[in-house]
Amino acid sequence: MASQPIDRRSTAGNMSDEDLVNLVRTSHDPVFFEALYQRYVSKVYRKCLTMTTNPEQAEDLTQDVFMKVHRNIGRFKGQSRFSTWLYAITHHHVVDELQNQLPSVRLEPQTWANLQVTEDASAPSKDEQWIQVQEVLKKLSDTDREIILMRYEEGLSIEEISERSQMGISAVKMRLSRSRTKLKKIIEEMESS
Repeated sequence: MASQPIDRRSTAGNMSDEDLVNLVRTSHDPVFFEALYQRYVSKVYRKCLTMTTNPEQAEDLTQDVFMKVHRNIGRFKGQSRFSTWLYAITHHHVVDELQNQLPSVRLEPQTWANLQVTEDASAPSKDEQWIQVQEVLKKLSDTDREIILMRYEEGLSIEEISERSQMGISAVKMRLSRSRTKLKKIIEEMESS
């Protein structure tokens, strides 16, 4: 009696992320990486789209992220979930790309819409407010800026920020507090000048 062929695609689709990562590393069979890709491509795309607000750029960045993941999968240490590692790569890659083209960076309107609330006709326009936000954020360190954006733009919890940034919870709370204080001081200095 002949044995039935195993459908690797359906088997791969039912495996845990960690099992798939191990098989990608050891077997080099593209079916296993494809399963990871299919599992996460829409989530990575949405993350890229949220950060860029440009569908074409988000598609390109999504492909870049998965190429980077494929090249670096041997570096995944398993100290966090695969999804956390993938989202950290996504976040850092998009931030790097956006920093290379700063004039076109736009933050989510709902996050920053109330930067300055005033009835004065000489108040800055929304575009001017975006420029102000960018200038303020540029004055923070990369780590502080990322923590602020994760908390207030992405709405992540302290625990999620801790996991993604690979910092302890108390370190995240401390950095977040210091970053808010720095932002407040920078804004106050801008308003007084």
